[in-house]
Amino acid sequence: MKNEFEKRNERFRDFYDMFSKKYFPESNVNTSDFTFGKTVLWLESDLKFLCLTHSITELKNYVYENLPYDKDYIDDNFNWEEIEEDAEVRKDFDFALKNCKRGTELSKVLGYSFSDEDISNLAKLHKENKHRKKIEDLLTDCNFHYESGCFADHQYNEFLKN
Repeated sequence: MKNEFEKRNERFRDFYDMFSKKYFPESNVNTSDFTFGKTVLWLESDLKFLCLTHSITELKNYVYENLPYDKDYIDDNFNWEEIEEDAEVRKDFDFALKNCKRGTELSKVLGYSFSDEDISNLAKLHKENKHRKKIEDLLTDCNFHYESGCFADHQYNEFLKN
């Protein structure tokens, strides 16, 4: 007989499988060995990414509709405002950097991580002479030292996408 934690883990894994098929049909993630914590981390990460192209309301409703028994857990452990804030920064780095004193203020919001597209967008801004110090500080604070160094040396080609 499964305890409540094991049942929740199974529900979340099953949900994540369905969720990834809907939003990432090309993905081949095998969740059979996912721990509960790993499933939650992957889900939160994917929600942040999807907020770039989908409304937070749509995503939230999808999660709630498919995990109705876990709504309280989700509300206690998912910070929807932070998920949305992460996406808002990534959608418009120029605006976010313009509205902060130091680039490092965005590090935690972004989870100290960047996608290739994020780096490309930051490279474009830096090349355009926008927010250079803030971008270099942000990258350094998030341990993207190589990228920060390349930007400081005006070496952008490797990061710019056509």
